[in-house]
Amino acid sequence: MVRIVIAGLLGGAVLFIWGAVSWVWVPWHQMAKLPQESIVQRALQSTGADSGVYRFPMMDPDAINESMSDEDKSVVREAFAMRHKEGPVGMLVYNDEGSDWMPMMMHVKGFLLDFVTAVVAATMMSMAVSSLGGYFGRVLFVLLLGVYVAVGTSMMNWNYMLYPLDFSLHLAADNVVAALLLGLVLAAIIALFLGSVGIYGVISYIVSQRTSEIGVRLALDADPKKVRRMILMQGMGLAGTGVL
Repeated sequence: MVRIVIAGLLGGAVLFIWGAVSWVWVPWHQMAKLPQESIVQRALQSTGADSGVYRFPMMDPDAINESMSDEDKSVVREAFAMRHKEGPVGMLVYNDEGSDWMPMMMHVKGFLLDFVTAVVAATMMSMAVSSLGGYFGRVLFVLLLGVYVAVGTSMMNWNYMLYPLDFSLHLAADNVVAALLLGLVLAAIIALFLGSVGIYGVISYIVSQRTSEIGVRLALDADPKKVRRMILMQGMGLAGTGVL
């Protein structure tokens, strides 16, 4: 549990920092300013719409009812299909109350979400660690999770929600890079914990098997520091080879 929390904190920090770099310094999340923005804002306010997510155009739910003939229903559907084809079409995330620009609480919640993401990934890695091979196998595991998220969200939005392809590809690439960085950190932390356990076990075994030899060396006035160094180096070498 301790290693999962540590992995979550460090991994969350990496995701948080990468998010700042990706959105502030990497020029791939460009959002254009809407022409005549103030006019559009006033027009939206005049509609009296509540905060929410809107897609336009949308067919009026009351446009078709059971009393209509099949021919009339077909006419209504064809008219909507023509209006949709002529455009414009889009999605709108609308907040009628406004909000502060990048408040501190937004960053706090962002880090908490990154922490939860890292904890979930670390938990999954810990459950599958025996079948992932070495360090790079664990990195690949988290990277594939990022690819899954990228395809299942960003590219699905491109396909179904009509997001621009370049914008969706940039979001997908952002997810994959974030997963790669997270994988490098989580794999290193798991390796560190596995290595510490492995070093303890190997050194204990070496000492138990070489008790007589160690006793003879000390009886012959061997330097105790050199004896300890010899055992530690041998144990750390074997444990490190096993972890990687």
